[in-house]
Amino acid sequence: MAELATEPNFDLAMRHHRAGRLKEADQLYRQILTQNPRHAPALHYLGVLAYQAGQNNAALDLIRRAIALAPNDENWGLRDCEDQITENTL
Repeated sequence: MAELATEPNFDLAMRHHRAGRLKEADQLYRQILTQNPRHAPALHYLGVLAYQAGQNNAALDLIRRAIALAPNDENWGLRDCEDQITENTL
């Protein structure tokens, strides 16, 4: 049930993110994770935001947590994100 309740907020967060309203997206991703800490897409996109802000260690942590929750989900290119961030932090 918590997963269903978070989806409208996730959709809104994605719209903010795509439009460059990163603060609003960040707030919504965090709100979703407060309601459902296992929401892998919110973890992933919060990691993308962290990467965009130059916070590579935080980005890796968030994206790795998303991978742990959804290891077989290839929709987000999680492993590609992880590889790219790792390359940029080494």
